[in-house]
Amino acid sequence: MRILTGWSKKGLAAAGVIGLGVLVLLVYLRILAPLEEELERYRGDNIVSLELAFTASRAHSVILGWTEDPERCRSGEGPPEVCAPKPAAWKIVHWDWLFIGTYLALMLAIGLWALLSANAGNEKRPREWSKSLLMILPVLAVAADALENAGIYLLLASFDPSGTGALFSNAAWIVGLLASVKFLLLFSFAVAVIHCMRLNLKVLSLVRFSLLMLAVGMFMDIAAALIILGPILHPIAVAMGMDPIHFGIIMILSLNIALMTPPVGACLFVACSISKLKLSQLSKAILPFIIVEVIALFIIAYVPELSLFLPRALGF
Repeated sequence: MRILTGWSKKGLAAAGVIGLGVLVLLVYLRILAPLEEELERYRGDNIVSLELAFTASRAHSVILGWTEDPERCRSGEGPPEVCAPKPAAWKIVHWDWLFIGTYLALMLAIGLWALLSANAGNEKRPREWSKSLLMILPVLAVAADALENAGIYLLLASFDPSGTGALFSNAAWIVGLLASVKFLLLFSFAVAVIHCMRLNLKVLSLVRFSLLMLAVGMFMDIAAALIILGPILHPIAVAMGMDPIHFGIIMILSLNIALMTPPVGACLFVACSISKLKLSQLSKAILPFIIVEVIALFIIAYVPELSLFLPRALGF
């Protein structure tokens, strides 16, 4: 029996790229956190502060805060080795190339997934310009980010503690402009993805069902939610062409994730009583795990074969 169709194979490939990309991003953020903390010790400025400085004076002030002795460097009394930007600033920019490559692959996979989802439905297909945007916008965003990174290297290399030169001044506003363009392109990409995926009623319904179950599970016991909402949502899902087994898995997984989410996640209170931690402390510590589980939920929702290949192989 042929379980994986052409669409599902491409969907699984996109899901694999997205999952791998998210894993790499989490590792990147784990490495980035101590570097950001080192930069923020003086005045709370991080690398984003430099990206969006725009003016030469602001960029100079940010980098000055990353020297060993800002006050001495500002007056010109500090030696060159003390007044150089901290190594953490250079390391963050070095690691940013990994981030750029990862989110390019991630955006392309999400764009492919959006196209597959839109083309899989019976509703109106997305226009050609919309399809092109899903592939072009990630490349443009990455190009802007790469040029921005090169500009940050230039800012760090041309930094003079006693003042700003023409090269530094021009690089500061160019970096700010590129950062703004990058964020605009990323926002446009998100809009294009939503535009394509909204053309597919089934995909949109999966999003609504998943979000509804997550919201309900935050305030209601899982057994009560199943008894109340199961008989209501099941006929709707079946009428829209969803597999009953797939819908049941999504519902159970969503409600179980919600058991760990504040404000009234039952498992949170159990964990608090065992660990002797406050609810606020535990909620903050568990947030990365919840994000990963929600991502896994959407992957399972959008790629039915992940949960249905075994039942179908057994003849169900």
